[in-house]
Amino acid sequence: MNFKPLTYLLKTAVQKAAAIRTIDNLPLDDEYPLEVLIREYVKQRTMSQNSYYWMRITEIAEQAWINAV
Repeated sequence: MNFKPLTYLLKTAVQKAAAIRTIDNLPLDDEYPLEVLIREYVKQRTMSQNSYYWMRITEIAEQAWINAV
């Protein structure tokens, strides 16, 4: 079975209800079981990492040029 991963950020009762509905409708399969993982959300980057990223992007953008005719 090829199952597309799903992610729910539970901030409201509506989001929680949607996640529960999804779990209720998941297929059960002894040979190819699905894994349900619940954990605290982990941010992708810290503020300092984000600042560094944008500093580097700005440096790259300053070196770019457009071939205008």
